[in-house]
Amino acid sequence: NYSCVAENSKGSTKSPYVEIVVAFLGINFLTNPSDTYAVYGQDVVLKCNPPESIPPATITWYKNYLPTHLQLGRVKVVGSDLYITSVMKSDNGIYYCVAFNNLTRPSSRTSEVARLRVEGPPVMIQPPMSTTVLKGKLLHLTCLVDSD
Repeated sequence: NYSCVAENSKGSTKSPYVEIVVAFLGINFLTNPSDTYAVYGQDVVLKCNPPESIPPATITWYKNYLPTHLQLGRVKVVGSDLYITSVMKSDNGIYYCVAFNNLTRPSSRTSEVARLRVEGPPVMIQPPMSTTVLKGKLLHLTCLVDSD
């Protein structure tokens, strides 16, 4: 704790004590996100425990090197972990978290990357269409399916 004191022949004055806190951002993440496999519709949690930071670091998640879009509660950050409810194929990608402290240099640390793979049964994109054909004639039915 520090204070300021001034004196002269008429007297003295002293400021209240102040506390000095040194800003700090550690180097290593305590927990990095890890590769995760999920089935369509499952809930997923990607863990991120950032380095020690004074003041506490702000956490931002990235997907495929762009900030993650938090979607109406389906994708959200709780503490420093990323929660994805009812995963979809579009959730596939590379994820990582960044700890940011604007009072330090460097001002951020980046976790290791993790791959989220969402797998599931084939999905019918375009089913075959009903048609009429003459007996004995060749018929082609087309269907389009998306699968892992």
